[in-house]
Amino acid sequence: MASRIKGRFVKNTEKSSRRKASDRLNQLNTTKTTSNSLLPATTIPEVWSPGERRVFEPAELQQRLMDGCEFCGEELRFTRVVSETVCAMGSMLYITCDCGMLNKINSGKVHHEKGKQKTRPIFDINTKIAIAMYDTGLGPHQVNRFFTNINLPGISQTSLKKREREVFEPIKQVAKRSLDDSLEEEKKASERLSVSNSGDNVPVSVKYDMGWQKRGSGRKYNSKSGVGSMIGHLTGKLIDLDLRSTDCRFCSYWEGKGKEQPLHNCTRNWYGTSKAMEPDVGVSLVQNIEKKGCTLANVIIDDDTTTIARTRSQIDHEVEKWSDMGHTRVQLGNKLYKIKEKYKKDFSTDDIAHLQKCFMYAIQSHKNDPKSIAENISAIVPHSFNCHDQCNESWCKYLQNPNKYRPTIQLSNPNLRVELESVFMKYVEKKNVNKLAPCGSTKDNESFNNMIAHKAPKNKHFCASERLESRVMCAASQKNLKFDYVAQINEECGLSPGKHTTKTSESLTRKRKLQNQFKGTTEFKRKKFLKLNAQKQEQVVGEIREGVTYQTEIDIQPTSAADITMISDPITPPILNSINIDDGSYTRVFFDLETSLLAMDCDILQISAIYNDNLFNQYITPTRAINKYASEVTGLTVSHDFLCYNGHRVDSCLSQQAL
Repeated sequence: MASRIKGRFVKNTEKSSRRKASDRLNQLNTTKTTSNSLLPATTIPEVWSPGERRVFEPAELQQRLMDGCEFCGEELRFTRVVSETVCAMGSMLYITCDCGMLNKINSGKVHHEKGKQKTRPIFDINTKIAIAMYDTGLGPHQVNRFFTNINLPGISQTSLKKREREVFEPIKQVAKRSLDDSLEEEKKASERLSVSNSGDNVPVSVKYDMGWQKRGSGRKYNSKSGVGSMIGHLTGKLIDLDLRSTDCRFCSYWEGKGKEQPLHNCTRNWYGTSKAMEPDVGVSLVQNIEKKGCTLANVIIDDDTTTIARTRSQIDHEVEKWSDMGHTRVQLGNKLYKIKEKYKKDFSTDDIAHLQKCFMYAIQSHKNDPKSIAENISAIVPHSFNCHDQCNESWCKYLQNPNKYRPTIQLSNPNLRVELESVFMKYVEKKNVNKLAPCGSTKDNESFNNMIAHKAPKNKHFCASERLESRVMCAASQKNLKFDYVAQINEECGLSPGKHTTKTSESLTRKRKLQNQFKGTTEFKRKKFLKLNAQKQEQVVGEIREGVTYQTEIDIQPTSAADITMISDPITPPILNSINIDDGSYTRVFFDLETSLLAMDCDILQISAIYNDNLFNQYITPTRAINKYASEVTGLTVSHDFLCYNGHRVDSCLSQQAL
């Protein structure tokens, strides 16, 4: 419903708010005119209802009260508050003095926009809300939801947008300074390593990758925005970035009306496809760093884009490309999985994982030695088919001790061998092995893309305004300056960083540094590898025991009750009584057990018994992972979803049936 006010229609809610504001103004005017006598305590109106909460700065509020009345100078009392104007997390309090004068004080620190000192002051805490929103990756609705859930007044969309625009330029300035400083650090590190410089320019090596703000499905890539990042190879710090966006909310609004859009800060700077963003940003970043006194010598990049080809066409010197090992490993796996579709019985996922592991070991153990890398990659497939003519004694267990050699995988199909060799031999070619030899990695770029995803979640649409750029710049500052960047943004805005903000930032920076040091140790990586293997075996064993529980369209398929593997209830152990076996009434049976590990809660994997000429042997399906050291002794492993002895499948049953 709407009503007419001064010749135009307004909503009833707006009409009601205007009436309340008018009543409050009349009340304040009445208070000013009755300043001849003190107001009794019983006539003070209740400003806050029970349960309401506000945010006050104690030191600031105390100082304002002690400054006293503007008319008589007497100290003000908080109990004489007669009205309040809420400004998001801040408040303007109206307090009456004993002389009857109405004073207005602020609940916290305030500031004004540049050149607008006569406008309503802006509370510092509201500006910090916009910075905190970018730092934590929340959106406007989540911020308001958080405040209202703890019964604090929220901040309107209009006010929050103004505060976001206020911090936009300071965030950009802090990020750009950090990028320039990181580039100077990379140049100095490169100067110390380089033998000769090409003129005044310093040759540098960089890592480049692109991240999009929409998850790719594998079939369609249509993200409306993407961020390209370039990181120094020696320092690991971000030296430059650029953003591409195909959307602008302001332009879309006026295009919908069929009119030309007015002058504005447009975020649309790309009209091509999402895939073409990566090479375009790459060329732009290379040109930018070369303008700053650098010469691009090497670039670490994946093999999925034409960035390097386009870069070479735009600059007048040679650029060497190093392949990213992570992407190379994934690409090898994709090729092997395609082969697996043709040889499902002869080629398993465990075989693929082992071949990938051998491939990475052949490269990492011979870093910067293309010849040795090519020799070791050439021996991977023959070694898997039990042919060790090309193997090296440093890693081949068969050449070290043929009698105790137990192959991890056993492949035998000759057609499979031909196809596998065709895949691996492509990496042996000179142009490809030279790219693999430096063992380049873009994991720093992936880490930065993950930071952006935390501050600009991929299920939210931010690229239609300057919000995305602000969040990306916050991620860039955090990459280079750690968590201290929040305090620097506050200082750039003219705000005090705050004791708790600085203390928490230092604590998080120190904690993250210790975590990175620990995660880089060999001990941590070994434990992580063993833990993942144990989890994988537990998963396989559980699926064997439980049968089919989840499968595509399993409910549509004709499944009978007999096809469902039932898990029996645990058996209560009987009470054991001691007996005398020397009276001749008992038969002695000798037995032996094989277990999954040397612990009290281990699984029994095999029961063997003998009585005279009678033999008994039964394998038992494990209920948990088999320790690798136990497998070396017993020869029992879980492979292809079956219990195997020395690589050969054996018949097993549940422990209750075996006993």
